[in-house]
Amino acid sequence: MTFTKDAVTAALRFWLDGGQLKLPPGHIVGVEPTPDGGCRLRMEKLGGIPATVELSSAQMAVVFIGYARHLGIPIPRKAAKSVQGTATGGIMMRIEMSTMATKQVP
Repeated sequence: MTFTKDAVTAALRFWLDGGQLKLPPGHIVGVEPTPDGGCRLRMEKLGGIPATVELSSAQMAVVFIGYARHLGIPIPRKAAKSVQGTATGGIMMRIEMSTMATKQVP
């Protein structure tokens, strides 16, 4: 599942609006995904000093899983998940199922 830069921003705004991600006061003025799947945010408060916040790949995975559920996109709980940056400036969340993680039907 690949999140474009705009989708990354939308997911972060959704997560921030829900109060589930604690960031400095202000609003997002820039989003820069990193190659490891993390994200660098530029935050700005009216009349204040801009701040840069680094989110890890694990934090971004939590944001994406919550955003996908909000959109009605099911994410298997027992699947292995990882994130990485894309060449186009987005972030890809890889979901890998193994036979060990699935139920066997008799």
